[in-house]
Amino acid sequence: MPGSGGGVLSGSGIGTWPHLYLGPRHANASAILDVQRLNGPAGAQTCVVSMSRAPSDALAVLLLAREAGLVDAETSRLDVVPLFETISELRDCGRILECMLASPAYRAAVRARGDRQQVMVGYSDSNKDGGYLAATWATYRAQQDLAQVAAAAGVELVIFHGRGGAVGRGGGPMYRAILARPAAAASPTFKITEQGEVIFATGVCPSPSATWNRCSMRCCCPRSAAEHRRHQTSGRRRWSGWPRRLARHTSGW
Repeated sequence: MPGSGGGVLSGSGIGTWPHLYLGPRHANASAILDVQRLNGPAGAQTCVVSMSRAPSDALAVLLLAREAGLVDAETSRLDVVPLFETISELRDCGRILECMLASPAYRAAVRARGDRQQVMVGYSDSNKDGGYLAATWATYRAQQDLAQVAAAAGVELVIFHGRGGAVGRGGGPMYRAILARPAAAASPTFKITEQGEVIFATGVCPSPSATWNRCSMRCCCPRSAAEHRRHQTSGRRRWSGWPRRLARHTSGW
């Protein structure tokens, strides 16, 4: 497989990979299997792979899941979700996802999950890495790149936004974040994390602000997708060079 270093992970299918003794290293995958046995498949079906810097990071998780009994040649009970958060990871994420989906074994696992690939985009590390402007532009471009790769592979992309409460962690009005998505990534599906400092204000406790937040999200997702379909090329090329130049000037990336 391109970029993975070849070897066992580039085989024609997960069933061709040799079984390895991994000892305690597949304990997390085994714990997911235990949760599914107690609570059903929906109890734990997402494995976020932080610091995803190469295709092999996600493929190694798939191998661990196979050893734990979560994945075989025809079925998969786990979504492997690479997390891209630093500026360099966001810049390379399209290439990494393309290499992942080029692996017959990984593509078979995605097919077993309904041809749907989740990818998590982080905010706090990119802000610490390059500053607010560079991080915002990097996450925007990353969503474009990921959507183009997924579309070329015939895969539905779900972008999982790892947002915090502060502006430097992706915080701010949710409806603006949804409407600001790039056209290629404006799917009706929108997945986010809500972290401790804002979780009570945005959805858990019954309150006017929580109700407004939920309603605005439900309205903005289909609106964003519909508007982008109508105006897919409306002037974006004219302004897209400015944030790129500003991001390079402010951060050096």
